[in-house]
Amino acid sequence: MKVIGWFVLALCVPAYADSETLRGNVLVWQDATFYIEPTDEAATLHAASLAAPHADSPGAVVPMHVVATTGDFVEVEAVSSDDCAWAHLTTSDDLARLHLFVKRAALAPVLVEPYAHDYPNGTKIALRPGVPLVPAGDGKFLAAVRGGTIAIELPTTAVGHAYAPDKTKTVTAISDREYTVPAKTALALGDTQLVLEGQRAFASEPHGATTLLSFRSRCVALDVMAPTKAVKAIDDDEASIAMGGGNGVLALREHDFIPAGTPLATPSGRTIAAAGKPIYLSAPPRGKTACVDRHVSVDVDGGEALAPTEGDDRVRVCASAGRVVHERMRSSASANGATGR
Repeated sequence: MKVIGWFVLALCVPAYADSETLRGNVLVWQDATFYIEPTDEAATLHAASLAAPHADSPGAVVPMHVVATTGDFVEVEAVSSDDCAWAHLTTSDDLARLHLFVKRAALAPVLVEPYAHDYPNGTKIALRPGVPLVPAGDGKFLAAVRGGTIAIELPTTAVGHAYAPDKTKTVTAISDREYTVPAKTALALGDTQLVLEGQRAFASEPHGATTLLSFRSRCVALDVMAPTKAVKAIDDDEASIAMGGGNGVLALREHDFIPAGTPLATPSGRTIAAAGKPIYLSAPPRGKTACVDRHVSVDVDGGEALAPTEGDDRVRVCASAGRVVHERMRSSASANGATGR
Protein backbone atom coordinates (compact mmCIF):
# COMPACT_ATOMS: atom_id res chain seq x y z
CA MET A 1 0.00 0.00 0.00
CA LYS A 2 1.23 3.48 -0.72
CA VAL A 3 0.25 6.97 -1.72
CA ILE A 4 2.49 8.77 -4.21
CA GLY A 5 3.27 12.41 -3.55
CA TRP A 6 2.35 12.46 0.14
CA PHE A 7 5.03 12.57 2.81
CA VAL A 8 3.57 11.94 6.23
CA LEU A 9 5.70 13.68 8.86
CA ALA A 10 3.83 12.31 11.86
CA LEU A 11 0.94 10.00 12.56
CA CYS A 12 -0.60 10.30 15.96
CA VAL A 13 -3.82 8.60 16.97
CA PRO A 14 -6.28 10.93 18.71
CA ALA A 15 -6.37 10.50 22.48
CA TYR A 16 -9.17 8.46 24.00
CA ALA A 17 -11.18 9.99 26.81
CA ASP A 18 -12.47 7.69 29.54
CA SER A 19 -15.93 9.17 28.99
CA GLU A 20 -15.99 8.46 25.26
CA THR A 21 -19.17 6.60 24.34
CA LEU A 22 -18.67 3.59 22.10
CA ARG A 23 -21.70 2.10 20.37
CA GLY A 24 -22.14 -0.08 17.31
CA ASN A 25 -18.98 -1.44 15.72
CA VAL A 26 -15.30 -0.63 16.14
CA LEU A 27 -12.14 -1.45 14.21
CA VAL A 28 -9.54 -3.32 16.26
CA TRP A 29 -5.93 -3.49 15.12
CA GLN A 30 -5.13 -7.00 13.93
CA ASP A 31 -2.15 -7.30 16.27
CA ALA A 32 -4.09 -6.07 19.31
CA THR A 33 -3.77 -7.77 22.67
CA PHE A 34 -7.05 -9.50 23.53
CA TYR A 35 -7.90 -10.13 27.18
CA ILE A 36 -10.32 -12.80 28.38
CA GLU A 37 -11.37 -10.57 31.29
CA PRO A 38 -11.26 -6.76 31.78
CA THR A 39 -8.16 -6.68 33.97
CA ASP A 40 -4.46 -6.28 33.28
CA GLU A 41 -3.81 -9.57 35.09
CA ALA A 42 -6.13 -11.61 32.83
CA ALA A 43 -4.88 -14.17 30.32
CA THR A 44 -4.24 -12.67 26.89
CA LEU A 45 -3.99 -13.79 23.29
CA HIS A 46 -2.93 -12.39 19.93
CA ALA A 47 -4.74 -13.30 16.73
CA ALA A 48 -2.14 -11.87 14.32
CA SER A 49 1.13 -10.01 14.07
CA LEU A 50 2.01 -7.18 11.70
CA ALA A 51 5.26 -6.62 9.85
CA ALA A 52 4.75 -2.84 9.71
CA PRO A 53 3.59 -0.22 12.24
CA HIS A 54 -0.04 0.86 12.26
CA ALA A 55 0.81 4.12 10.51
CA ASP A 56 1.95 2.10 7.49
CA SER A 57 -0.91 -0.43 7.65
CA PRO A 58 -4.17 1.51 7.98
CA GLY A 59 -6.22 -1.40 6.65
CA ALA A 60 -4.81 -3.96 9.11
CA VAL A 61 -7.96 -4.03 11.25
CA VAL A 62 -10.88 -6.30 12.06
CA PRO A 63 -14.43 -5.04 12.67
CA MET A 64 -16.00 -6.04 15.97
CA HIS A 65 -19.24 -5.20 17.78
CA VAL A 66 -19.19 -3.30 21.07
CA VAL A 67 -20.91 -5.24 23.87
CA ALA A 68 -19.97 -3.00 26.81
CA THR A 69 -17.20 -0.83 28.22
CA THR A 70 -15.50 -1.21 31.59
CA GLY A 71 -13.10 1.62 32.32
CA ASP A 72 -10.25 1.38 29.82
CA PHE A 73 -11.50 -1.99 28.51
CA VAL A 74 -13.97 -2.53 25.68
CA GLU A 75 -15.87 -5.81 25.51
CA VAL A 76 -16.15 -6.82 21.86
CA GLU A 77 -17.72 -9.63 19.87
CA ALA A 78 -16.59 -10.85 16.48
CA VAL A 79 -18.95 -10.00 13.61
CA SER A 80 -19.68 -12.32 10.72
CA SER A 81 -19.10 -9.75 7.98
CA ASP A 82 -15.99 -7.76 7.10
CA ASP A 83 -17.95 -4.47 7.05
CA CYS A 84 -15.67 -2.03 5.20
CA ALA A 85 -12.50 -3.94 6.00
CA TRP A 86 -11.35 -7.14 4.30
CA ALA A 87 -10.53 -9.29 7.32
CA HIS A 88 -12.36 -10.59 10.36
CA LEU A 89 -11.65 -12.35 13.63
CA THR A 90 -12.50 -16.04 13.53
CA THR A 91 -12.29 -19.20 15.57
CA SER A 92 -13.50 -22.80 15.21
CA ASP A 93 -17.10 -23.29 14.14
CA ASP A 94 -18.09 -24.97 17.41
CA LEU A 95 -17.51 -21.72 19.31
CA ALA A 96 -20.24 -19.08 19.04
CA ARG A 97 -20.67 -15.50 20.28
CA LEU A 98 -17.09 -15.22 21.49
CA HIS A 99 -16.58 -12.11 23.65
CA LEU A 100 -13.12 -10.73 24.31
CA PHE A 101 -11.73 -7.50 25.75
CA VAL A 102 -9.38 -4.92 24.27
CA LYS A 103 -8.10 -1.63 25.58
CA ARG A 104 -9.37 1.56 24.02
CA ALA A 105 -5.95 2.30 22.57
CA ALA A 106 -6.30 -0.86 20.43
CA LEU A 107 -9.13 0.76 18.45
CA ALA A 108 -8.26 2.27 15.08
CA PRO A 109 -9.72 5.56 13.80
CA VAL A 110 -12.65 5.05 11.46
CA LEU A 111 -14.91 7.03 9.14
CA VAL A 112 -18.21 7.58 10.96
CA GLU A 113 -20.07 9.64 8.33
CA PRO A 114 -20.52 9.15 4.57
CA TYR A 115 -17.95 11.04 2.54
CA ALA A 116 -18.04 12.00 -1.14
CA HIS A 117 -16.11 14.41 -3.33
CA ASP A 118 -16.12 15.17 -7.07
CA TYR A 119 -13.02 16.65 -8.70
CA PRO A 120 -12.89 19.01 -11.71
CA ASN A 121 -11.10 16.41 -13.86
CA GLY A 122 -14.06 14.03 -13.65
CA THR A 123 -12.64 11.78 -10.95
CA LYS A 124 -14.59 11.16 -7.78
CA ILE A 125 -14.66 9.26 -4.51
CA ALA A 126 -17.43 8.06 -2.17
CA LEU A 127 -16.86 6.26 1.13
CA ARG A 128 -19.25 4.71 3.64
CA PRO A 129 -18.92 4.63 7.43
CA GLY A 130 -16.56 1.91 8.58
CA VAL A 131 -13.62 2.71 6.28
CA PRO A 132 -10.31 2.50 8.24
CA LEU A 133 -8.32 5.72 8.64
CA VAL A 134 -5.00 6.96 9.96
CA PRO A 135 -4.27 10.65 10.56
CA ALA A 136 -1.74 12.34 8.30
CA GLY A 137 -1.72 15.82 9.85
CA ASP A 138 -3.32 19.15 8.86
CA GLY A 139 -6.81 17.62 8.74
CA LYS A 140 -5.75 14.98 6.23
CA PHE A 141 -6.27 11.26 6.61
CA LEU A 142 -5.22 8.16 4.76
CA ALA A 143 -8.31 6.10 4.00
CA ALA A 144 -7.59 2.40 3.55
CA VAL A 145 -9.14 0.70 0.54
CA ARG A 146 -8.37 -2.79 -0.69
CA GLY A 147 -5.05 -2.56 -2.46
CA GLY A 148 -4.00 0.93 -1.40
CA THR A 149 -4.61 4.12 0.55
CA ILE A 150 -6.16 7.44 -0.43
CA ALA A 151 -5.26 10.83 1.05
CA ILE A 152 -8.35 12.93 1.80
CA GLU A 153 -9.31 15.91 3.96
CA LEU A 154 -12.00 15.20 6.53
CA PRO A 155 -13.81 17.29 9.12
CA THR A 156 -13.32 16.18 12.71
CA THR A 157 -16.99 15.14 12.88
CA ALA A 158 -16.37 12.47 10.23
CA VAL A 159 -13.70 10.66 12.26
CA GLY A 160 -14.31 8.59 15.36
CA HIS A 161 -13.68 5.23 16.96
CA ALA A 162 -17.12 3.61 16.74
CA TYR A 163 -19.63 3.62 13.90
CA ALA A 164 -23.10 2.40 13.03
CA PRO A 165 -22.79 -0.35 10.38
CA ASP A 166 -24.16 0.82 7.05
CA LYS A 167 -27.24 -1.25 6.18
CA THR A 168 -27.50 0.12 2.65
CA LYS A 169 -27.39 -2.67 0.10
CA THR A 170 -24.55 -2.49 -2.36
CA VAL A 171 -25.55 -2.14 -5.99
CA THR A 172 -23.33 -4.53 -7.90
CA ALA A 173 -22.30 -3.28 -11.30
CA ILE A 174 -22.91 -5.78 -14.10
CA SER A 175 -20.38 -5.76 -16.89
CA ASP A 176 -19.24 -8.30 -19.44
CA ARG A 177 -15.72 -6.92 -19.33
CA GLU A 178 -13.36 -5.92 -16.56
CA TYR A 179 -10.17 -3.90 -16.68
CA THR A 180 -6.87 -3.85 -14.86
CA VAL A 181 -3.60 -1.93 -14.82
CA PRO A 182 -0.07 -3.18 -14.08
CA ALA A 183 1.19 -3.12 -10.51
CA LYS A 184 2.45 0.24 -9.25
CA THR A 185 0.59 2.17 -11.97
CA ALA A 186 -0.10 5.72 -10.74
CA LEU A 187 -3.81 6.59 -10.84
CA ALA A 188 -5.08 10.16 -10.53
CA LEU A 189 -7.80 11.17 -8.09
CA GLY A 190 -8.11 14.92 -8.42
CA ASP A 191 -4.58 16.25 -8.08
CA THR A 192 -3.48 13.27 -5.94
CA GLN A 193 -1.90 10.10 -7.26
CA LEU A 194 -2.48 6.67 -5.75
CA VAL A 195 -1.82 3.00 -6.43
CA LEU A 196 -4.43 0.22 -6.23
CA GLU A 197 -2.82 -3.20 -6.24
CA GLY A 198 -4.75 -6.19 -7.60
CA GLN A 199 -8.06 -4.41 -8.12
CA ARG A 200 -10.32 -4.71 -11.14
CA ALA A 201 -12.34 -1.89 -12.68
CA PHE A 202 -15.79 -2.66 -14.01
CA ALA A 203 -15.98 0.22 -16.52
CA SER A 204 -13.63 2.37 -18.58
CA GLU A 205 -14.10 5.63 -20.46
CA PRO A 206 -11.18 6.60 -22.76
CA HIS A 207 -10.15 10.27 -22.93
CA GLY A 208 -7.21 10.21 -25.29
CA ALA A 209 -4.01 9.62 -23.36
CA THR A 210 -5.98 8.90 -20.15
CA THR A 211 -8.89 6.62 -19.34
CA LEU A 212 -11.45 6.98 -16.56
CA LEU A 213 -11.69 3.72 -14.60
CA SER A 214 -14.47 2.89 -12.14
CA PHE A 215 -13.72 0.73 -9.10
CA ARG A 216 -16.49 -0.41 -6.75
CA SER A 217 -16.58 -2.32 -3.48
CA ARG A 218 -19.04 -2.51 -0.62
CA CYS A 219 -17.88 0.75 0.99
CA VAL A 220 -15.75 2.47 -1.63
CA ALA A 221 -16.61 3.95 -5.03
CA LEU A 222 -13.72 5.38 -7.06
CA ASP A 223 -13.54 6.96 -10.50
CA VAL A 224 -9.87 7.56 -11.27
CA MET A 225 -7.75 8.45 -14.29
CA ALA A 226 -5.20 5.96 -15.62
CA PRO A 227 -2.77 6.14 -18.54
CA THR A 228 -4.71 4.67 -21.47
CA LYS A 229 -1.73 2.58 -22.58
CA ALA A 230 -1.69 0.88 -19.14
CA VAL A 231 -5.36 -0.21 -19.19
CA LYS A 232 -5.91 -3.84 -20.14
CA ALA A 233 -9.25 -5.58 -20.70
CA ILE A 234 -9.49 -9.01 -19.12
CA ASP A 235 -11.81 -11.91 -19.86
CA ASP A 236 -13.92 -13.67 -17.28
CA ASP A 237 -11.98 -16.22 -15.28
CA GLU A 238 -12.94 -19.80 -15.88
CA ALA A 239 -14.61 -21.27 -12.87
CA SER A 240 -13.95 -24.81 -11.84
CA ILE A 241 -15.81 -26.85 -9.29
CA ALA A 242 -13.89 -29.38 -7.28
CA MET A 243 -16.07 -32.27 -6.25
CA GLY A 244 -15.11 -33.70 -2.90
CA GLY A 245 -16.21 -37.02 -1.60
CA GLY A 246 -16.20 -38.92 1.62
CA ASN A 247 -15.83 -42.61 2.13
CA GLY A 248 -18.99 -42.68 4.21
CA VAL A 249 -17.49 -45.37 6.45
CA LEU A 250 -19.38 -45.73 9.68
CA ALA A 251 -17.63 -46.67 12.87
CA LEU A 252 -18.88 -47.37 16.35
CA ARG A 253 -17.48 -44.67 18.61
CA GLU A 254 -17.97 -43.38 22.10
CA HIS A 255 -18.24 -39.65 22.60
CA ASP A 256 -18.22 -37.20 25.46
CA PHE A 257 -19.39 -33.83 24.26
CA ILE A 258 -20.57 -30.42 25.38
CA PRO A 259 -24.02 -29.88 23.81
CA ALA A 260 -24.72 -27.00 21.43
CA GLY A 261 -25.94 -23.89 23.21
CA THR A 262 -24.03 -24.59 26.44
CA PRO A 263 -22.57 -21.40 27.98
CA LEU A 264 -18.76 -21.41 27.97
CA ALA A 265 -16.71 -19.52 30.52
CA THR A 266 -13.13 -18.61 31.30
CA PRO A 267 -11.40 -20.83 33.87
CA SER A 268 -12.30 -18.19 36.50
CA GLY A 269 -16.00 -18.38 35.62
CA ARG A 270 -16.79 -15.40 33.32
CA THR A 271 -19.06 -16.47 30.44
CA ILE A 272 -17.53 -15.36 27.13
CA ALA A 273 -19.01 -17.73 24.54
CA ALA A 274 -21.42 -20.58 23.84
CA ALA A 275 -21.11 -23.92 22.09
CA GLY A 276 -22.18 -23.29 18.50
CA LYS A 277 -22.42 -27.04 17.88
CA PRO A 278 -21.50 -30.16 19.86
CA ILE A 279 -17.95 -29.87 21.17
CA TYR A 280 -16.47 -33.36 21.30
CA LEU A 281 -13.90 -34.03 24.01
CA SER A 282 -10.86 -36.25 23.72
CA ALA A 283 -11.53 -37.71 27.17
CA PRO A 284 -14.23 -37.54 29.87
CA PRO A 285 -13.85 -34.61 32.29
CA ARG A 286 -11.95 -35.31 35.53
CA GLY A 287 -13.16 -32.49 37.69
CA LYS A 288 -15.89 -29.91 37.99
CA THR A 289 -15.29 -28.47 34.52
CA ALA A 290 -14.55 -29.61 30.99
CA CYS A 291 -12.23 -27.21 29.16
CA VAL A 292 -11.08 -26.92 25.54
CA ASP A 293 -8.61 -24.65 23.78
CA ARG A 294 -9.52 -22.98 20.52
CA HIS A 295 -7.39 -21.04 18.05
CA VAL A 296 -8.34 -17.42 17.31
CA SER A 297 -7.05 -15.96 14.05
CA VAL A 298 -7.51 -13.15 11.57
CA ASP A 299 -8.88 -14.37 8.24
CA VAL A 300 -8.18 -12.13 5.27
CA ASP A 301 -10.78 -12.13 2.50
CA GLY A 302 -9.28 -14.03 -0.40
CA GLY A 303 -6.10 -14.85 1.50
CA GLU A 304 -4.66 -17.07 4.18
CA ALA A 305 -5.25 -16.62 7.89
CA LEU A 306 -2.65 -14.50 9.64
CA ALA A 307 -0.80 -16.00 12.57
CA PRO A 308 0.94 -14.35 15.53
CA THR A 309 4.67 -14.84 15.85
CA GLU A 310 4.39 -15.47 19.59
CA GLY A 311 2.07 -18.45 19.15
CA ASP A 312 -0.29 -17.21 21.90
CA ASP A 313 -3.39 -17.48 19.72
CA ARG A 314 -5.54 -19.77 21.87
CA VAL A 315 -8.46 -19.10 24.17
CA ARG A 316 -9.52 -21.61 26.84
CA VAL A 317 -13.23 -22.00 27.54
CA CYS A 318 -14.93 -24.32 30.01
CA ALA A 319 -18.32 -25.84 30.74
CA SER A 320 -19.61 -27.44 33.89
CA ALA A 321 -18.82 -31.15 33.92
CA GLY A 322 -22.48 -31.73 34.66
CA ARG A 323 -23.35 -30.48 31.16
CA VAL A 324 -21.16 -33.05 29.41
CA VAL A 325 -23.09 -35.79 27.61
CA HIS A 326 -21.76 -39.31 27.03
CA GLU A 327 -23.07 -41.22 24.04
CA ARG A 328 -22.26 -44.30 22.02
CA MET A 329 -23.10 -43.83 18.38
CA ARG A 330 -22.18 -44.60 14.82
CA SER A 331 -20.66 -41.64 13.03
CA SER A 332 -19.03 -41.10 9.66
CA ALA A 333 -15.86 -39.20 8.90
CA SER A 334 -18.02 -36.20 7.97
CA ALA A 335 -20.12 -36.23 11.16
CA ASN A 336 -21.41 -32.85 12.30
CA GLY A 337 -19.05 -32.15 15.14
CA ALA A 338 -15.70 -30.68 16.03
CA THR A 339 -12.79 -32.99 16.66
CA GLY A 340 -9.06 -32.75 16.63
CA ARG A 341 -8.90 -29.00 16.90
